Amino acid sequence: MNHIERQIDRYIRQATRGLRGPRRQDAQQELRGALEDKIHRHRLLGLDEQAAATAALRDFGSASAVARDLNAVHTLPTVYRSVLLAGIGTLLSLQAVAQVPMVRAIPDPQVPSNSCVFNEALLKELLQADAESMRRKLAQPNGKATFEAECRASMPKPSNSLLSLTDLLAALRKGGIIVNTVPGFDGYLQLTFPGRTDIQGLNLNNASKTIGGQIYIQAGPFVHLLSRSLPLGIQLKLEGLENPILNIGSARVQLGTPTAKVRATDFYSFSLLEQLQSQLTLATGTTLKIAYIMDQGDQQGHQLKIDAPDQALFATVSNSQLVDKRTAEAQEHYLLRVRAVKGGVLPAPTYQGYYAPVPHVVNTPAELMAATAKGQEAVLVYRLNAADLQNLKLTAVPASTLKPVQKYGQ
Repeated sequence: MNHIERQIDRYIRQATRGLRGPRRQDAQQELRGALEDKIHRHRLLGLDEQAAATAALRDFGSASAVARDLNAVHTLPTVYRSVLLAGIGTLLSLQAVAQVPMVRAIPDPQVPSNSCVFNEALLKELLQADAESMRRKLAQPNGKATFEAECRASMPKPSNSLLSLTDLLAALRKGGIIVNTVPGFDGYLQLTFPGRTDIQGLNLNNASKTIGGQIYIQAGPFVHLLSRSLPLGIQLKLEGLENPILNIGSARVQLGTPTAKVRATDFYSFSLLEQLQSQLTLATGTTLKIAYIMDQGDQQGHQLKIDAPDQALFATVSNSQLVDKRTAEAQEHYLLRVRAVKGGVLPAPTYQGYYAPVPHVVNTPAELMAATAKGQEAVLVYRLNAADLQNLKLTAVPASTLKPVQKYGQ
């Protein structure tokens, strides 16, 4: 038995003291499974085995607190226990998060949504064959209303990209960070971290929006600006993919709520944008225009079969030929997405999504540019190590290890 196994066994024994017989065995089994799952998630974020185990134990809190909660459940009458004990793993997960303050999030009302209005302006953007097929469907009795209703029903919900500043300040303070604001500049924060006396400035004014009298902060820029303002020795990382926990040194903040969920992939996308644009421009000798596409949780469109565990993170850069109708000039655009593997596939849609051909997977930025020059849809894939938001690491994935597939529109 190695050191990590002994550490986990000791924690499990302490957390299940007070239970006897089969109840203790069941609790230990559930607790071990929950811990192993947590360790696995930390390993996916790039931590080594020891660091992942330490982080998982920290997430669950003190063994005595876990023991108190487990005893409270297991000493209830059977009729109540069967209702409340829907799995000790669930109880422990709630216990681990219960002390982490949450920050509410809302979608940005100023970001236009796809209204699923099919008209000639839209049809002119499609390939001729697709446009003709669409016209035939729309010409059927009630075709337009039916088609638009189906479109709206299938559209993913908009991303919750704005964080409540009030919640954010309260969460930082609860995490032990001293936060002061400057009168007249609500988005400018002065932060002092536990165990330190120096003050770090964090200017969020350019990332703030006032909606309904409340101030909200754009989620992606917030994490990016925070990563640039932290002093040496303060680590910044995200845990989990949905409603992730943001670790700022010893402070822990949950971004998003059960009713307004936030995706960690959006934070990585924004933080990678500047870094990736610089790398690709340097590699090709040409200034590239790159935009990032937020994660709306859909799996439709093109995908890549990949040999990687679920929740492993990858960044894809795809090309797109867009035409400015006012100037009739073709503009080259490269689109960045950060997505997680699910069921052995990685979402990798191109800009045109449903109507685009299956993209060609390339190995280098130069190959991506060459495909663009030929008018060929292509995608470049990187493995993302997100263990440290201040030092995101990308590793190019060989095209030979990826197989493009198309889920819809074949």
